[in-house]
Amino acid sequence: MDSRIICVGVIVIILIVAAAIVLSNGEEGDPSDPTNSLMESNMIKAVDGVLYDTNNDNKEIGTVKQISNVSAGSDEIYSIDPEAIESIVSADPQVIEYMVESDDASKDGVYWIFAHEGDLFLAFNPTDVMGDGMVGRMTEFCTNNGI
Repeated sequence: MDSRIICVGVIVIILIVAAAIVLSNGEEGDPSDPTNSLMESNMIKAVDGVLYDTNNDNKEIGTVKQISNVSAGSDEIYSIDPEAIESIVSADPQVIEYMVESDDASKDGVYWIFAHEGDLFLAFNPTDVMGDGMVGRMTEFCTNNGI
């Protein structure tokens, strides 16, 4: 009887440790996803290509993905809105911002192209989740990641 209790106890401990490992990996994200190397800045963090507002219960506020070059990012943006408004919001590090309005409201918002540790990224913050000051916070997030 004692050996059964010990065996059940060992199994329970193994399950608890396994659950803790899974939960901690879920918060850190997939180590192979390059967006997970982006630094948290001004209450915004990236995990597995999703941007979260850490000041608002980790509310999802957009997406970010690695791109091969600036042309690939701008081509994607201009395919959504050929009249997107482009502006350079930071020269060093360079951050390019695009204001997009299209026939598909889910793609409307602000896009940013920025570099981090030699890689280029395209971030998107949809209009429907933009709160007060979000454009400024996202611009700061992109600029601060430009190392």
